[in-house]
Amino acid sequence: MTIYAIVLNEPDETAWRQVRSEWPDRHYIVTDRLAFIAPKEVILTEDIAETLGMDDERNVTGVVIEVASYSGFNKPGLWEWARKFS
Repeated sequence: MTIYAIVLNEPDETAWRQVRSEWPDRHYIVTDRLAFIAPKEVILTEDIAETLGMDDERNVTGVVIEVASYSGFNKPGLWEWARKFS
């Protein structure tokens, strides 16, 4: 299962609503600028960015990154979520 990181330059509640709608039980929002998703199907980073409005129309600024591996220190809930979809 592939995990993607979504990093916004500025908080955008509309983008997070879209995350909750598109991937209702497959997302983990860490802060108002960082979230992770684990779509059931293979999806391109460009498609995720477009879904969130990272385009000329909505002008949401940020980046979508496919996560190859992870390490660090964070809330236990994040690690539980990541193990569930890794």
